[in-house]
Amino acid sequence: MQNEISKKLGIVKVKSDITKFTEIMARDYELEAFEVTGILAQVLIEWQKRELIESNDEFSKVLKDLNEKLSTKEEQN
Repeated sequence: MQNEISKKLGIVKVKSDITKFTEIMARDYELEAFEVTGILAQVLIEWQKRELIESNDEFSKVLKDLNEKLSTKEEQN
């Protein structure tokens, strides 16, 4: 429960930090909203690719574990 609360607070803080950083960079580089939107869209695509890779890696681990358990079970029979 405590860990879940800490994680939620961390997520809120990360969102706040990203927003502040984005606003500062937009101001410092005199970017229009549509330019920032384009940059954020590109960043989001990169993170989505990472997410897919992580999901695929997790799925592969699960399949490997299941195959090992099935092999072990077959050997015992």
